[in-house]
Amino acid sequence: MANEFVIKKGLILKADSQLTGSLGVSGDVSGVSGSFSYITGNSPLTISSSLLTIKGGVQNLSCCNVTHCITASIFSGSHEGDGSQLTNLPSDPILNATPTLGKYSPDSTQGNMTFVFNSISAFSFDLPRETGWGSDCYPIGTRFKVMNIGAGTTTISRQHTSVTFYHSGSAANTDFGIEQYEVANMEKIAGTTTPTWSCYP
Repeated sequence: MANEFVIKKGLILKADSQLTGSLGVSGDVSGVSGSFSYITGNSPLTISSSLLTIKGGVQNLSCCNVTHCITASIFSGSHEGDGSQLTNLPSDPILNATPTLGKYSPDSTQGNMTFVFNSISAFSFDLPRETGWGSDCYPIGTRFKVMNIGAGTTTISRQHTSVTFYHSGSAANTDFGIEQYEVANMEKIAGTTTPTWSCYP
């Protein structure tokens, strides 16, 4: 064709060159010893190879969308995704709880929950024992949040003597009450079969 420039034996450029159109390559591009200053355009950069090896660093100044997984031995900074691949993250759902026989104690599935009580009668929220369940049901860092919206006082206590809890300004294992519209937080700070909890405020 009249507008084509055909090179059959290779092309060597000894000075800077500029390509203003598009470049289609049907073979391999190898031996690039320089650098790319810019790769721009409206279409994404697609790498069809199963493996991309980058020996230097990668700097991303905008959002990076990844539809599959990223595997790395060292990863710093942040990554924005839809969260579908994330597991073992603490959740914080609200549970409208009802005490039984004047007591309520979370079971082994209720770590990191917010408990909302609306009782006209006083009752106790007992920090649960873990001995006898066969494992450490609540990892260190597990949280409970208790909110009382009822007229009855919610007393924070313990289910068993194997449990230790501390509340600011009080000796260990001293029960304390939260009145209507008050909130208490509890966080496990130590222990397995003999768990220790910190209570605040």
